[in-house]
Amino acid sequence: MKLDTGHDFYGSSEEDHTPTSYFRSILPKWNKLLKTELKPGSPLVLVLCSSAIRAVELNRELKDFKTDSCKCAKLFAKHFKLEEQQKFLEKRVCHLGIGTPNRILALLKLKALHPDVIRAVVLDFNWRDVKSKRIIDIPDVKGDLLNLMKDYLIPHINSSKCKIGIL
Repeated sequence: MKLDTGHDFYGSSEEDHTPTSYFRSILPKWNKLLKTELKPGSPLVLVLCSSAIRAVELNRELKDFKTDSCKCAKLFAKHFKLEEQQKFLEKRVCHLGIGTPNRILALLKLKALHPDVIRAVVLDFNWRDVKSKRIIDIPDVKGDLLNLMKDYLIPHINSSKCKIGIL
């Protein structure tokens, strides 16, 4: 499995980009995409964060981008049991999924999350935690991220219009 750096990636985030401005730059037709009829558990955008705390923070920062009509699924373990999220995804349409690689991988394995319509996978790569570690520097998260990419996301990207964004 290979990715084409010229075709499968959006430009990376500039230092002065806010999360909202970056998302607007890679998804300029977001309001049109929001009108797409979706099945439950099939988000248009998947955002991968290193922790639940970062996912919550980034979700708040994206408030202006998401608009009122965007439904967001919080896909991380903190305060949410796997079974609860599975039931949520089976019943609800969500435009944006934001969470940790571990939980997203678990939901994909349970077939509660469907990658078939994902248009963008955004990796929250440049953010660093209090120990100055990025998503790829944390051993447990790195393993889950690599398995998620290898088993689900890269095959989807290779067979669709989906691209990877680096925030």
